[in-house]
Amino acid sequence: MVCIKTNKFFIKKNTIFFPNKEEINEMLNEEKNSVFYIFGCSDENNCFTEKGKTIREISWKYDLTEDDFFSKCNATIRNSIRRSEKEGISIKVFKGMEITDNLLDEFESACNLMFKLKNMKRKINKKLLKSCLMNDQLILSVSYKEEKPVSYHVYMADGENSILWHSCSSLYCENVSRNEIGRINRYHHYFDVEYFKNNSYKTYDWGGLESDDPEKANGIDAFKMSFPGGVVHYYTWIFTLNPLYRLLFRL
Repeated sequence: MVCIKTNKFFIKKNTIFFPNKEEINEMLNEEKNSVFYIFGCSDENNCFTEKGKTIREISWKYDLTEDDFFSKCNATIRNSIRRSEKEGISIKVFKGMEITDNLLDEFESACNLMFKLKNMKRKINKKLLKSCLMNDQLILSVSYKEEKPVSYHVYMADGENSILWHSCSSLYCENVSRNEIGRINRYHHYFDVEYFKNNSYKTYDWGGLESDDPEKANGIDAFKMSFPGGVVHYYTWIFTLNPLYRLLFRL
């Protein structure tokens, strides 16, 4: 289970991924004045009895216990993998103390530039990243061409499950075209899947879909669904034991 603890004004917030009923019940007894955001509940009730709000979510997930991920990839992905390996594209995985402030700053700058160029009203919440890092539940991988970063992937991971939290590309790489960035990013995802599989993880979650209908998929969803895996449905559960917070958050 991954639990990210944050404070906003006077409210304590616990954001939980890969929920474990026993651990959550223990937290309930200790933190009765916190608001809980629990992602990945397998069904609407999920064995939890406290009242709250449920939000239906969709994602694309791959079972890492299956064999031979490469052969299940389509021809475009396999060609991207072979070509990137032939061209010497390298990928490095950082975790724990290897994720320095400089590396996070580099990642944040690349993401915010991408958001700006794509007119996306988003920003990286570095406070959340650092909270996850402090609990040793953050993994960051970077692809390089000629020692210059091309793409960044940030994961939340608990030793068994992994979920893609952020993905961005350096859109102003020298000597790297848009097509090549896409090709390298496919290879980057393949490398990450193999990394988690080789480190005994059980699931690789692509971090959500807008729709489970391939014909209605936007560009990002179509990219995710081009990889081996399948649609999963689950719920986000928002609740608190504090009566005042229940009124405030309309739970």
